Amino acid sequence: MSFSPFVIKALVDTITGGTPNDETPPVGIYRSGRKIELLFLDCGLDMSLGAGSRVPSTIDFLRQVAQDYDADEKLTRLLVRVADPRDYLAAPEKGQAVIDHLNGVLEADGFAITIVDGKPQLISRQLAVLSVSTCAERRSHRPARSSGATIARFLRPSRTPVLCLR
Repeated sequence: MSFSPFVIKALVDTITGGTPNDETPPVGIYRSGRKIELLFLDCGLDMSLGAGSRVPSTIDFLRQVAQDYDADEKLTRLLVRVADPRDYLAAPEKGQAVIDHLNGVLEADGFAITIVDGKPQLISRQLAVLSVSTCAERRSHRPARSSGATIARFLRPSRTPVLCLR
């Protein structure tokens, strides 16, 4: 697994909430420098802004993380953390905008973020397709019943359904 530079840029957009001088609408919520540091700590990453500005410091730190031997694991923790809907209880539409923004860049890398039981998960698009076809095959060979597995449906920005068994 390897994430593209577009994923790093999307993480910066969603972690910081953008810059005050930027004319494009922010993705997600604005986070102060201290809240950005705490978000990284939630992921087991010790990031300090020091005297730097929020956005440039976040860019620099994420570029360093992307060079680590365990970069995929660290970036996955950040992707899942920033997409957590519990951060957006006051404005759920912003949480959905974060997921849509991240999925827009993750799709080309073969991944998607989906919410299962109220928690974000990073899944492989190949596994999602496999789950859909396997689920469809199983459902076509057995009668419908109310006590079977619950199927949760999630839509990515491309409107392609991703089904997850719960």
